[in-house]
Amino acid sequence: MERRSFFKWLFTTVAALWTAGVMGVIYKYLKSPETPASLGGNLVRVGPVEELPVGSCQFVEHERHPIWVLRLPSNEVIAVSAICTHFHCVLNWDDGAKIFRCPCHQGSFDQYGNVLTGPPPAPLPKLAVELRRGEVYVRLS
Repeated sequence: MERRSFFKWLFTTVAALWTAGVMGVIYKYLKSPETPASLGGNLVRVGPVEELPVGSCQFVEHERHPIWVLRLPSNEVIAVSAICTHFHCVLNWDDGAKIFRCPCHQGSFDQYGNVLTGPPPAPLPKLAVELRRGEVYVRLS
């Protein structure tokens, strides 16, 4: 193979690979989302609203952001962070008392995230809840 033919082949190959890469990026950008989980990095799917009975509380683990989702007797769905505002312990739900309890320092919060007892300096952050086609979603930010 001559030197000129080799460089022509090399240039053509590199150009073809580069074009394929650019086309792949453009395709991924223009392709529509396939699942509700791909609605955004900060939107978490909890599940169907009928699987969350009235008066119950469901724990949702999402990476480093655990969440408690409650369906109140008024049929309203609310979500609060599951992280205590004192030393960042993961809270437990006391179904009998309908309050959140911190296992670390005996702090407690009501179902809306307000401090009831103990050392927590602030209420739990409330998170936005969205209902879409019978599904519950929680927006993290």
